Amino acid sequence: MKNNIQLLVLFFYSISISSQTVTTFAGGCSEGLHGLVNGTGSAARFSYPRSIAVDALGNFFIADSGNNSIRKITPSAVVTTLGGMTYNNPYGIAVDASGNVYVADTMNNKILKVNAGSSTSHSFAGSGVVGNTDGIGVAAEFNTPMGIAVDVNGNVYVADTYNHRIRKIDTNGLVTTIAGSSQGNSNGSVTNAQFNMPCGVALDTGGNIFIADRNNNQIKKIDINGMVSNYIGNGSPGEIDGVGSIVQFSNPIGLAIDTQNNIYVVSNGRDCIRKVTTSGVVTTIAGYDETWGSCINGVGTNAQFLHPNDLVVAPSGDIYVADTGSHTIRKITNLLSTNDYKLEDKINLSPNPASDKITITMDNFTTATTTILDMNGRVLQNDLISENNTSIVISNLLKGIYLMQITTDKGTVSKKIVKE
Repeated sequence: MKNNIQLLVLFFYSISISSQTVTTFAGGCSEGLHGLVNGTGSAARFSYPRSIAVDALGNFFIADSGNNSIRKITPSAVVTTLGGMTYNNPYGIAVDASGNVYVADTMNNKILKVNAGSSTSHSFAGSGVVGNTDGIGVAAEFNTPMGIAVDVNGNVYVADTYNHRIRKIDTNGLVTTIAGSSQGNSNGSVTNAQFNMPCGVALDTGGNIFIADRNNNQIKKIDINGMVSNYIGNGSPGEIDGVGSIVQFSNPIGLAIDTQNNIYVVSNGRDCIRKVTTSGVVTTIAGYDETWGSCINGVGTNAQFLHPNDLVVAPSGDIYVADTGSHTIRKITNLLSTNDYKLEDKINLSPNPASDKITITMDNFTTATTTILDMNGRVLQNDLISENNTSIVISNLLKGIYLMQITTDKGTVSKKIVKE
C-alpha cells in the first residue's frame, strides 16, 4: 500500500512538472547573499523575508524580518525600503483594496498600519504587552501574531500564533477573538475550536477563512456561520498528494487563494508549494526536498526552495514566494494563465456523484485516457476516450470517493468522483 501511495504522489509531481516554472524575482538566491540593499532584481538584498503581499497595481510588500524593515518591489522588480517605525521581526503583511498595508510586528506584539501613499507606519492594534485581551486599538493584546489577511470590507484577520487563536480587527480598530481557545486540535463552534500554532490566514471570495494550522499539519476552515472544520490534511506530518484522508502536510505555514478559490500552501517541512483545488485535489506544484533545500530555479518539482515561508497570487495569476532561507523572492509562472486551469475548465464529468456511468465531455475534443484510483493510490481501471461524450462505466466500484485522471495531448487533469 505504501508503494501505491508513493506512486500516486509521483504522478501528481509529474503533473506539476509539466508547466510551473520557478525563477528569481528579486534577491541573491543564495543562503549567503543577504543584507539590506535596494536595487533591481538580483542586485537587491533581503534578510530572511518572511511574508509577501501584493496591491491591485501589482506592487509587492515584503516583511523583511532579518532587516526589521518593510520593502516594496514594483512589478519591474525595483526594490526600495519603506521608512517609519522600527520593527521587531515583522512576520506577516497584507494590503487592503485601498492600498493600505498592515504588518504583524511579531516580536512587538502589535499590528501596524502604513496608510496608502505613505512610507511610515503607525500602531493600529496591540499594546505591545504579551496577552490575550480584546479591545480597541492599543488596549488589545496579542502574543506573537504572525499571519495576517484583509477582507473586501477592510477587516483585518490575524493568526495570533502563541495564543492559538484567530483575531479580527474591524475598521474602527476593535479587536475580537473569532475562533480558538486553548492549544489543541478540535473543530466545531468558534468558541470550542482549538488550533496549534496557527500561522497563515487567507480568505476566499465567499468570506470563508482558511488557516494554516502549523503544528496540527492541517488546513482549517472557518465558514461564514462561524463553524471550524478540518478542510484538508489528515494531521500526520508528510507530503502526500491526492484526495481525502490520504493527504498529508508537513508544517503548513503560508496560504494564498486565487480568484477561482484554489488554495496555495507553503509546506515548510519539505520546502515545497502545494495546491488545493475547490474539489479537494492536492498536488505539489513546485519544489520538494527531503533534507535541506536550496535556491535552484527550474520547472515544477525540479526547482528547490530554502525554507519558504509565505506566498501571494499576483493579479497576473503568477505566484510569488518569500523564500526565507535564500533571502529571495521567487516567482512561479504559468498558473492561472496556463493550460492547467483552462484544460480543467474544458473537461466536464456528469453526473457526479453517479451510480453506474460518468460521461466525459470535452471542449475542443482530443483523444484521451482515463485512470481511476482509490484513496490508497491503487489503480482500479483504465479507459480510452476516442470520441466526445464518452461514458465510463463505474458500476463495479464500491460506494465512495475516487480520483479520476484524464490525460490528453494538452496535459493531465485530476478530478474527484463520487460513486453512489
